[in-house]
Amino acid sequence: MKKIEFAKNEQESQIDLIIDGVAAGFCSFDDSNGGFARMGKIEIDEDYRGMGFYRQLLVNMCRVFNLQGFYSHERNSVSNRIYERWVGEELDEDQQVDVWCDGEHLEFAIPEED
Repeated sequence: MKKIEFAKNEQESQIDLIIDGVAAGFCSFDDSNGGFARMGKIEIDEDYRGMGFYRQLLVNMCRVFNLQGFYSHERNSVSNRIYERWVGEELDEDQQVDVWCDGEHLEFAIPEED
């Protein structure tokens, strides 16, 4: 791995992960409303999983699209384990998690139920 890029794909509302000139993943979002978006889909090629690219995609999505944050729900089991580690507790795969962006720092919160 020599060159890692995060490229804005405005047409798809996503950030593309490009490693050594080859597409290696992406992070998309929907419904940006006032700087807060609904997380779409994240994919990272198997060869690059477990290397911190998931978090880097989120940080770069916020930075490049000028988002204050986003919320995630309807995660698959792999993504859910990542969010559980970040939040520090067990989560249902459809449980909402709010994520606030502050530069390179991400803050995670579980909204209180009504």
